[in-house]
Amino acid sequence: MSAKPATYQDLLDIQERLVQQQALKPQTAANRASTLRAFLKFNNLEVGDPVGHEFRAAFPARCEAFAKHLAERGKTARNVSNSLSTLRPWRELVVALDTERAIAGDNLPPFNQAVRSLLTDYPVRRLARQVGIPPYMIFGWLKGKKPRLSNASYIHRIETFFGVPHGELAVLAGISGAGRIPRTAGEPVTVDFRDSLATRTSQPYFFNPPPDSPLRVQWYAFLRYKTAWEPALNRSDSAVWRTAPFEFYRETPTAWARHLDGVEIPSAKFAWSKTAAYLGWLNLPKAEGGAGLPASQLHTLAWFAVRGYIDGYLRWVVKRCGNRFNGYVFEFFSFAMSLLRVGTGYLQQQPEFLATLPPEYADNDWEQMCRETFALLKGLSVRHRKNRKQTRDPKEPIRHILDMENPLDAVADMVQRMRADRPLGGSPWREAVWARDLALIKLLISNPLRLRNLATLTWRADNRGQLYQRPDGSWWIRIERNHFKNVRGAAGDNDYDMPVQAMAWGDLERYLKVFRPRLLAAETDYVFVAARQGPLQRDPAKPWTELSRRVAELTRTYLWRCPGIGTHAFRHLVATAIIKASKLSDFKTAALVLNDRLATVEKNYAHLRSADGANRMHELLGSTFSRM
Repeated sequence: MSAKPATYQDLLDIQERLVQQQALKPQTAANRASTLRAFLKFNNLEVGDPVGHEFRAAFPARCEAFAKHLAERGKTARNVSNSLSTLRPWRELVVALDTERAIAGDNLPPFNQAVRSLLTDYPVRRLARQVGIPPYMIFGWLKGKKPRLSNASYIHRIETFFGVPHGELAVLAGISGAGRIPRTAGEPVTVDFRDSLATRTSQPYFFNPPPDSPLRVQWYAFLRYKTAWEPALNRSDSAVWRTAPFEFYRETPTAWARHLDGVEIPSAKFAWSKTAAYLGWLNLPKAEGGAGLPASQLHTLAWFAVRGYIDGYLRWVVKRCGNRFNGYVFEFFSFAMSLLRVGTGYLQQQPEFLATLPPEYADNDWEQMCRETFALLKGLSVRHRKNRKQTRDPKEPIRHILDMENPLDAVADMVQRMRADRPLGGSPWREAVWARDLALIKLLISNPLRLRNLATLTWRADNRGQLYQRPDGSWWIRIERNHFKNVRGAAGDNDYDMPVQAMAWGDLERYLKVFRPRLLAAETDYVFVAARQGPLQRDPAKPWTELSRRVAELTRTYLWRCPGIGTHAFRHLVATAIIKASKLSDFKTAALVLNDRLATVEKNYAHLRSADGANRMHELLGSTFSRM
């Protein structure tokens, strides 16, 4: 016959004995009893009822609901926190009773049951390798071995990995008093490029002309030439710059160069960064490796035609990048040559620019200067093309995840950690941020859009936004083709109309209809809105331009050993997972999901096919190899 189940009256009786034995202060016992009765009343229970799931598997969820109930009744955050703290000793008592009964019978103790439940579909040795726990320890727990107090750090690692509420497994193991553990999922990997970039950017040198500078006048004229339907000067068909089809980055005193008449021109940002870097080097003191020219002489684009300084700048940049001709160097080649090319070069067609250089250049032949400098750039570009090395590998921060059999397994773990970190009994604002972040990551996994498209994604209650819901309850995203960066490529073939994966529907709908209104500081149709306490430093009705930075914070906190990645890296995660799951054959599906051309995807992920021959060889000759 099985033992009679413990009731809440049994728990109160045990506590009373502790008071009589002077192991517990009467006032403390009274406070705990009062909170227990309030918790039971909230759950529609009586003290004579058996102890149920509300103090076992459902304890975290019932605590969360109880905290909300107290807050709605006007209790302060401190009162709510104290009440939750008072419930924990009762939980520990229940765990102790369950453990005693399990030892006396045939059942596993609560801790071991919980571990076995977590590992139902997860290989023990993979978990041991990923979180740094000896495999024999996990196998022992699965068989019923009681963990030691010294195992607390290992237990906390499992909690973090599976997104179990902090300290939950430790309590089941009889280990209490542990503080809140860090939410970071493992020690982040080292990214060499980020370390070297921090060193290089410690020396600021970009040239920033004042508002009344002639250089600004030249730059605005250049932008008009690049964007005009019919420019006065010759221009190649491939040299046209698009204006942004929607507002994203706002114009500021420091971001003036990428706007013309209040309209953003995305390509101008990158062109100006190269211009400001070159002119800034001209102004950099010779002792620091620069040309040492006075700032008063630098307010002109004509310096791109001066061969000697272009040569000196490129030598300095290559040396600064570890003697490598990297992507930045070749981008500078391309931009500078476009200014100097015979027939269509912007500067080459305007000999009057010679007069904007210092007097010592007055007798030079402008066309000859442009021709010689172009020849230098062209020669370097051709000669070093085979030596081009990419300094920054966008996949480096997540290489350890991309190498997994299914990279999205790590992202699924991240989602579980985020879900478990829901704020309890705190500010409604914090809970709304949590709901927004969860919906953001899930949508990014389902539809890995670029930052601009994600940050400007719209939703309206009347279903006329880019994010919309069909009559069958499914969610979809439709975006016009001209809203994509690669409109001249794959995006130009068709409008984007893709379903959202069903796993994201619930979180997305909850965020939009329950939590998003709490974050709104102004009327806006954008799906994802910024959340800032205190005075806003930005227009809340504009797109959330820092969205990718928030994704980096979330991945740094919840994604396994990740130093932080932005929105674009999710495109690599999703594409790699699709290609690997299809046995390295379905590049077409990856291209459709990324809204990119098949040839582009095959080029960027060709490395995944490099092992095809070896894998096929093993299939054919594996039995022979095994004899060796």
